[in-house]
Amino acid sequence: MASGSHNDEFDPEIRNEINVEEDEIDESYAPDKDDDFVEYNYDGMELEDENWEFENDFISGSEGVGHEYEVVREDVTAIHMTRVQEDGELSEYTSHSSCHSLNSGSDSDGISYHRYHEFDPNMQMDRPALSIGLSFKDVNMLRMVLRQYAIRNSFNINYLKNDKTRLTAVCSDQTCNWRLHASVLQDGQTFEIRKLIDSHNCLNINQGENHMASAAWLAEKIEARIKMDVTVTPKVLCAEIFRCYGATVSYLKMWRAKETALQKIRGSFEESFRFIPSMCKTIVKYNPESIARYQLEENGSFKRVFVAYSASIKGFLNGCRPFIGLDGTFLKGKYKGVLLTAVAIDGNKQLFPLAIAVVEAENIDSWLFFLHWLKIGLNGSEFTFMSDRQKGLVEAVNRVFPMGYQRFCMRHVYANFQKYYKGDQLRDLFWTASRAYTRSECDTALNEIGRLCPQARQWIESIPGVHWSRAYFPEWLPCNYNQNNFTESFNKMIMDSRGLPICDMIDWIRQKMMVNLQSRRSRSERWDGIVCPKIKKILNDVRDQSRFCDLFFAGGDEYEMVAHAETHSSEDIS
Repeated sequence: MASGSHNDEFDPEIRNEINVEEDEIDESYAPDKDDDFVEYNYDGMELEDENWEFENDFISGSEGVGHEYEVVREDVTAIHMTRVQEDGELSEYTSHSSCHSLNSGSDSDGISYHRYHEFDPNMQMDRPALSIGLSFKDVNMLRMVLRQYAIRNSFNINYLKNDKTRLTAVCSDQTCNWRLHASVLQDGQTFEIRKLIDSHNCLNINQGENHMASAAWLAEKIEARIKMDVTVTPKVLCAEIFRCYGATVSYLKMWRAKETALQKIRGSFEESFRFIPSMCKTIVKYNPESIARYQLEENGSFKRVFVAYSASIKGFLNGCRPFIGLDGTFLKGKYKGVLLTAVAIDGNKQLFPLAIAVVEAENIDSWLFFLHWLKIGLNGSEFTFMSDRQKGLVEAVNRVFPMGYQRFCMRHVYANFQKYYKGDQLRDLFWTASRAYTRSECDTALNEIGRLCPQARQWIESIPGVHWSRAYFPEWLPCNYNQNNFTESFNKMIMDSRGLPICDMIDWIRQKMMVNLQSRRSRSERWDGIVCPKIKKILNDVRDQSRFCDLFFAGGDEYEMVAHAETHSSEDIS
């Protein structure tokens, strides 16, 4: 019996646990770190009863850790742990390692017992609490709980023992006291915490990346978030994990975690390629008059796929000018590739997606494939195409649409021009020539460029004016676009989908198109009149400017408009 005394009242929970009347308790308990045995004295209870025997197993020599008592009674082994906390209070744990199934209750001697406390992953996994006597269905569940516990408490764990029968974990800081030991029970599967020092005296908390937050753990935590928004970036996910769990993880690890979660949700990239034939059949089945065609390599592997929905084709033919922008953008998935797009402009000067294709690269063969199926869908040939003069595209358009016209994006033409001819004057004159509505205005700008730098004028005139100057655009298409920025706007709109598996990417784009078009339809139902709002604004601006102009009849339906004694143009206002 250790020397000293404990004057505080005996913990009422312990009193209830042993089911002994208050006046029967001899409060002579006084733990000491050097004790080999600490006993309870109970008035009226014979400790030498043949059915009971008390044994002791001291856990640690450090002061305040506590002692363990084992009560053995025929078919039940109950372990009682009395811990002396820093504030001097007592806390007791009770567990049972019997192979029998035990329920709460009391025995014939009035001693109450409880079944060992089993960890409930559904209720406790998010914020687990560890205690001696806590049991787990198997060692894998224990490892998962320890990982979650370490992340929640911002420290890393090293395993000294980690097998099917025992597990010993310590804090990764070798100077720290934190330690846990668990071992398997008699059923050969259930693990129970036997020893635990659940306090830290290290300084590694919140220091750098938490290595316990593995990519697999992160994938499990972000899975629900990705289901809501597959386009969420690893950077955003890193910030959310830090806010929720206080764990710092690297961008690369989060990227791997997102890929793992996406594969679990949507399947692998390889599986997505195998679904392309069935996807094309489904599109045609549920969207009649749509075009969905794919092409395979000689060995049967995927090569290309083209998709144009019937709603896009009909909308373009019935509500848009015959003007199409063509562009390609790279994909960011596992197998890369290029996404080819055809985009038109609707009556309110907004994007109108027409067709997409996934191909191996931008070359003349891939553009021929894309334009071939686009022509079949549009059932026509006289269209004007705007492009950046991508590799193989100009020749492909000439071969598939011999009656069509091509315009080149002036931003890209100027980017090539300024590589050889620099200067603010040449830049301003270049744009004046490209934006001029009359040939005389365009020629004046070109003459000035020739005066400053004859080679620069020769470079510009090597490209036929019908491809780049408004003054030379065909009159049958009254459209003043000379830049391809609207197709680039579409590519930016779908940018977040370019890292998805191919079938998921195509469906993501379809859904985006559907939502945008329906939103425009809803807004258009509230418009006044038959003229679209953006066009109405342009007409109002022209009307306001016309107050400063004079109009002279030129015969037929033609009039000459003069402003401030300077002739601007001769307009057909029919």
